[in-house]
Amino acid sequence: MSIAEEEITAVGKAKLRQLGARGKYPNPFFLADDTIIGTEYTSILTDKLEANLNTHITRFVKQALKTHPDGILTRKDATKLASSNGLPFPDWFVKPTNQVQAGRYKLPFNHPILDQPFTVLIPALDQEDVLQEKAKKVKYIAPVKAIPTNDLSHCSELPKPTIPKVDPLFVPYGYYEDLKTILQSNTFVPCYIFGETGIGKSLTVRQIAAQLNRSITRAQIVPTTDESDLLGGFRLRNGTTVFELGPIAVAMIQGSICLIDEIDLGSPRLLCLQAVLEGEPVLIKAINQVIEPAPGFTVVSTANTIGKGNDSGRFTGTQVMNSAMLDRHIASFVAEYPPESIEVEILTRKMQSVATTVDNEFIARLIKWGRATRETQHRGTFPDAMTPRALVGAVSLWAIFGGDEKKAVNLVTEKLPVSVRTAFRELYTKV
Repeated sequence: MSIAEEEITAVGKAKLRQLGARGKYPNPFFLADDTIIGTEYTSILTDKLEANLNTHITRFVKQALKTHPDGILTRKDATKLASSNGLPFPDWFVKPTNQVQAGRYKLPFNHPILDQPFTVLIPALDQEDVLQEKAKKVKYIAPVKAIPTNDLSHCSELPKPTIPKVDPLFVPYGYYEDLKTILQSNTFVPCYIFGETGIGKSLTVRQIAAQLNRSITRAQIVPTTDESDLLGGFRLRNGTTVFELGPIAVAMIQGSICLIDEIDLGSPRLLCLQAVLEGEPVLIKAINQVIEPAPGFTVVSTANTIGKGNDSGRFTGTQVMNSAMLDRHIASFVAEYPPESIEVEILTRKMQSVATTVDNEFIARLIKWGRATRETQHRGTFPDAMTPRALVGAVSLWAIFGGDEKKAVNLVTEKLPVSVRTAFRELYTKV
């Protein structure tokens, strides 16, 4: 003999309150169909629990999974499903965070409905036990859909891993050997390289990767760089919206060296990289996807400052970096101007590659000139100096203009303020 709903109202309400049916269940409440089969009392009890809680989402999810097991629906599918089941339009579902393709949305399997354990109180099946208000507690864990790992089915095709070519003009010096040892170990050790512009910080990282036959992915930081630029976001390609992984996510998947260039230009938005800098998996929230770092993945960041900003005006846009982010870079290296012998070798190799003969006197003048400008910078006379990159450029211009030293010097200094430009050109005539 079953118990009528009126009896449940009279007998069961107090029991529901006593057993904690109200206030102790997570809201919204979810109970899979046919999980526990009992008497009509059990059925009515379950219905009453759901009636007292938010059931729109749970009913929509259960019905959607019956017709769309992969959990992916179009807006039209969602509208039709809601209408046919007497439910309101699911605005909680049809929104950008659940979009996987243009007009296609994926059920958020990490929604609180589906990932909270809770206790369902089911009265004993025997009617006498029910009437005597004897109930047994049944522990029920809601079916949790595990967040997929490195499932790229909803992403555009990954770029092929890039291994830099060995540059015969590159001359190693300074921190080169220490950084190479770290990267050769295939151990996750984030590194931070800071120093003057034009002395080969990024070039050194790329050439170490070339020597080790390692792939490298470069992420260029600007003040507006955010999580979607680095980890991935939706892009319009050939009239279709697709999800493209960012350079850091690509490097994690491919086990590459990730070169984060000019990291001190970034805003606090870069704090999205905290887990990356710990070598931990990262959740791409837009596609509900966890990216696991493959063996060999590591990070090398370059900067012009030590992460404390710059007041000289030379590195406009550099920021004071978050100390927690800076601390996650385990090894730090100071990039300094090369010794004179190294700089001579750099310019000699460059000249050998662009000219039929080597003008050692011109190289010597360039070296003296460059070092003299750096002395004036060090004393605070001028804010600028001729960097190794500028001197290499002067050699290229010298070869292009048929050995015209004055033309080469004038062109590499033209970008400087008038007072500095004039002083540096005059200084060249005196070395």
